[in-house]
Amino acid sequence: MPIFSLPGLELARFRRALLTRLALVAVLVVPLIYGGLYLTANLDPTHRLSDLPAAVVDQDVPVRVSTRAEDGSTGERTVSAGADLVRTLESSTTSFGWESASAAEAADGLRDGRFAAVLTIPRGFSAALGSVGGDDPRSGQLTLTTDDAENYIAGTIANSVGAGLTRSLSANANQNYAEQVSLAFGSVHTSLGQAADGAARLRDGAAEATTGADSLAAGAGDLATGAGRLADGAGQAQAGADRLADGLAELQGATASLPGDSSRLAQGAAGVADGARRLEAGTRQLQQALAAVPDPQLQQQLTALVEGAGQLSGGAGQVADGTAAVAERAPALTTGIAQATDGARSLASGDASLAAGAGELQAGAGRLQTGAQDLAGGTERLRSGAEELRSSLAGGQAEVPDDDAGLREQRAATVATPVSTDRVREHEVARYSDGLAPLFVCVALWVGGMVTYMVLRAMSPRALASTVAPWRAALAGWLPGAVLAVGQALVLGLVLHLAVGIAAPNLPGALAFSVLVALVFTAIHQCLNALLGGVGRLLALVLLVLQLTSAGGTYPVQTSPGFFAALHPWLPMTYGVDGIRHLVAGGSAAAVWTDAAALAGFGLLALAVSVLAAARRRTWTPARLHPSLTL
Repeated sequence: MPIFSLPGLELARFRRALLTRLALVAVLVVPLIYGGLYLTANLDPTHRLSDLPAAVVDQDVPVRVSTRAEDGSTGERTVSAGADLVRTLESSTTSFGWESASAAEAADGLRDGRFAAVLTIPRGFSAALGSVGGDDPRSGQLTLTTDDAENYIAGTIANSVGAGLTRSLSANANQNYAEQVSLAFGSVHTSLGQAADGAARLRDGAAEATTGADSLAAGAGDLATGAGRLADGAGQAQAGADRLADGLAELQGATASLPGDSSRLAQGAAGVADGARRLEAGTRQLQQALAAVPDPQLQQQLTALVEGAGQLSGGAGQVADGTAAVAERAPALTTGIAQATDGARSLASGDASLAAGAGELQAGAGRLQTGAQDLAGGTERLRSGAEELRSSLAGGQAEVPDDDAGLREQRAATVATPVSTDRVREHEVARYSDGLAPLFVCVALWVGGMVTYMVLRAMSPRALASTVAPWRAALAGWLPGAVLAVGQALVLGLVLHLAVGIAAPNLPGALAFSVLVALVFTAIHQCLNALLGGVGRLLALVLLVLQLTSAGGTYPVQTSPGFFAALHPWLPMTYGVDGIRHLVAGGSAAAVWTDAAALAGFGLLALAVSVLAAARRRTWTPARLHPSLTL
């Protein structure tokens, strides 16, 4: 026979029935199913994070912080960093599907798997972000919590999410700080400009002070001129005095006879006074002589005469004394009068000159006063400008930080990392292999169940041919596989623990659960083989691919297309992966019991199907005697 005829004959036998044709199609499609479904499930999980629920717990309290506007004015604004972050997260489509929750709700949701992560914003978050420019700068601290007992890869994704949050918030905080620093430097620039203006006004004031000083100097010059004129007046007064002396000499010559004349006048006056005294004495004697005359009128006249004579005598005596004094002082009086006359004339002339000089001195003093006033005004402006300069420079100085070494290091560290995220991984597993172990243990046990019923028969023909009850026939077919399944689970678990180093806080519990998974998978493979024969093996392979993509063993199932999320709760490997993950990570025991119950349900269902298959296979048909496809 030609060499190419044998392959043709081999393929020709698949044309005789629909089942054989479908088998060829299955052979062609199985790689597509495996590769296509797996790649579709992992098409772009990091871009579907928004389908992965996560909780954000906002415990932050808004604070008021000082701000500076572009015009240099200061004010206050409210920093609500926590609320702002919550709004940003809830509107984000590139991170987890964040939703607000209380601390208790978040903790419960993380524990039961409703939330892949919990982000906690602490009470002092806003205060920390607002402290960068203050005296006690500190970083804002977030806490991002995941549970490796729920999904290891979700924790790894959360690391990237946390790092992204830190970068974003740090960038915003640094931008705000840079804006405040820029505004502060702008304020310093403005203050220094004001200082320059003040210095200019100080310069102008100094110039005005110089002008005032010049005016003062001019006034002083005028005062000196006036003083010169005053000196000239004094010279004139000196000349007047000389003329007074000459006049006195002339007066002395002219009045030389005045003393003699005065002496003679004094002698005559003395004679008059002596005659008056004698007259007074005679009248008194006359009065006494006529005292006996009874004529009252005469007596009165005599009395009046006596009094008059007495007055005349007294007056004549005073005249005599006066004339004697005049005679005594006449020479000096005459001389003094002459001297006084001439001196008065000269003094009058000198006084006129002195008055003129004094007027000029007054004018000069007025100009000196004006100049002094100008100088005083300029000095005041100088003082005001200096004060403004001082104030502006002090304000500018206050705007420029003057930190000590410790505060500089603290501020630098805060500016470098204004926001940090504290990563908390509940029930953390040590290595990537520990995180993927639940999936691959289940895959290994599924494949172990497939191989078991490639070696063993799903139903014993002798049991089917006998009269035993279908349940006994089904159980008889499952028990040998169950024994092998227990061995597979124990060998796999112990080797992974002892040789690979996969740790579990509760090793007996992990081994027992693995045994349960192996028993259930073995029951499923038995029912598939018992019910569908070789097609059941193909279906088991398809189920393996579907479970790899839908069990959530790597990325959370929420990051896969909706088809896989819909299959997730209906496949047994989902519960096997979840239970082993909790046992490896040391998670909730309640979740393990829930998974065990679900697996037990799948196992009982598979056994029930095997019982039905045993009942059906008691009837032999030509198709069973001559199957179209044998695997």
